[in-house]
Amino acid sequence: MKSKYYKFRNFNDYMAEKYSLKKDVVSTTELAINNLLGYFGEKNKNGVKYEELINKLRNNEENYKLPNPYFSIIFLDGDKMGEWISGKKSPDLLTRLQQSIPSKDIDAKKIYEDFCKDKNINLNVLKRSSITPSYHKAVTRTLDHFSSFIKSVVEYEFNGLLIYSGGDDVLAFVPAINALKCANKIRQIYSGNGRVEVIKDDKKYVFRDETCYLTENGNEIPLFPMMGKKATMSCGIAIVNHKFPLYDALDIARKAEKRAKKNDRKSFAVSLVKHSGQQEEITLKWEIEGNDVLDVSEDIWNEIKKDKMSRKLLYMLLDEKILDELDVDEYINYYFPYILNRRTIPNKEKDSRIYKKYIDKFNTIFKESRNDKKLLIQFLKTISIFEFTQRGVK
Repeated sequence: MKSKYYKFRNFNDYMAEKYSLKKDVVSTTELAINNLLGYFGEKNKNGVKYEELINKLRNNEENYKLPNPYFSIIFLDGDKMGEWISGKKSPDLLTRLQQSIPSKDIDAKKIYEDFCKDKNINLNVLKRSSITPSYHKAVTRTLDHFSSFIKSVVEYEFNGLLIYSGGDDVLAFVPAINALKCANKIRQIYSGNGRVEVIKDDKKYVFRDETCYLTENGNEIPLFPMMGKKATMSCGIAIVNHKFPLYDALDIARKAEKRAKKNDRKSFAVSLVKHSGQQEEITLKWEIEGNDVLDVSEDIWNEIKKDKMSRKLLYMLLDEKILDELDVDEYINYYFPYILNRRTIPNKEKDSRIYKKYIDKFNTIFKESRNDKKLLIQFLKTISIFEFTQRGVK
């Protein structure tokens, strides 16, 4: 006699149908299929609607292959958390007292120095870190708030699977197409900067100015502080084929996280393992000269797509021989426009606008890093990661 579960592939499928429960276990293949989510109504290059293709893939229909067979493993970890807990990174008493004075026209430091001198108080006392039980409670409470938002970001915004979120640690599996954006958003929530939005329990929250705000009726109501701009995270990302051994993929992601830590922290590191076995690695700071590296990289790739340029453009930009011969200025101001001219329809007015648009975006990162060729190469590879993770999707 057949079990009543026989038509289901596993018990999670049975529970999902019988009790309308969301499946807790998502396969790596399902994560790769989720690369196509968000493109409903659009068609792939073969004229098949994405929602139809998703159903065919989930039903294991023959003659249908995954357009994008990659998923990602993301490790995030707060930097120097031991120093935050011990109080080494906490503001000193003098800084806290200065913050309590609302007017910027008043020299708070001079006032306190005169006060200490008048009362015969050692000024060094005010330079000590303020470590109290309330300080530790505040750090713990902030980390709890941070962790409470991660499931909404990973699973409901980026169609992934949250494995672990506790304190300053996060482990998540995410479709490859969302890997870089998901990691970047989580670290912005951690510090409370970047003005990112999160929908949680049908409520909209905004993270900016080191604070979490609840949005209601067009107003932003401050709720609680986040860790602050001085608190950073390191991140390791492995992007692998859905059939790649999971144990090895986890190991690659952990090693990527260690590379980010060795890069003086506040960095992200990506290891892309192609199905052929070829591995590509990048390691960069989240921000360079005040600019979000991933935001600028994604913006450039989106502009390349919008201008309908060939993907071969990126291979030409990463020509090792050219990169060896040219300095950063020559590359951005001469070689880059030359390649753009070769990949677009000749139109002087149009090309002029395109050149300026791209060069301006490059210069936001390289305003002061004109001699850092290693940074240029890593930045170009980041753009190529965005290109690779979006293959198979319109």
